[in-house]
Amino acid sequence: ASVDAAATQRAATMLSPPNRRAPPPKWTAVLAHAMRGRVVRDDLAAVFAWLGFKLGEGDLQFALDKLNEILRDGPARAAVTSMEAFLKCLWAAVFRVADTDASGCISRMELVHLVEVILLTPCPEDVVERVMREYDADGSGVIEEEEFGLLASATFIVPEATHKAPLVDASDRAWR
Repeated sequence: ASVDAAATQRAATMLSPPNRRAPPPKWTAVLAHAMRGRVVRDDLAAVFAWLGFKLGEGDLQFALDKLNEILRDGPARAAVTSMEAFLKCLWAAVFRVADTDASGCISRMELVHLVEVILLTPCPEDVVERVMREYDADGSGVIEEEEFGLLASATFIVPEATHKAPLVDASDRAWR
């Protein structure tokens, strides 16, 4: 029983955000800015804080630039009418931030960099292995944008009354 408890405890802390979730951002303002194609720094900081992350200034600005780049596209901007639609654009921006070599996919090393350096969360090798096994659907050895979208939606969307669950906890898949 103690082994099961230890394993459960490890799973409960895997890739969880380092901070408690802040109150929800002012979604009306966030979506209004997004629909104009120009999310502001405070909006994005509030969304990340709500998710339990506090990015460094440089990383926040980089993510903001990538998000606004995506929103400059007319169809993407027009589609941002809900929190879920906004978060899809945010995942695409985070994917672009993580894809440091602009290859169109995230390698194991880029995944570790995203989690440890940008999101400031420990990312042990066994977790990387588990993430790759679960989310690299085509077995290519990298995470493509669509796979990352599934990973992000399973990771960052949580019930309002709880703190974020582990990255790959199957019971925390909001997209199903």
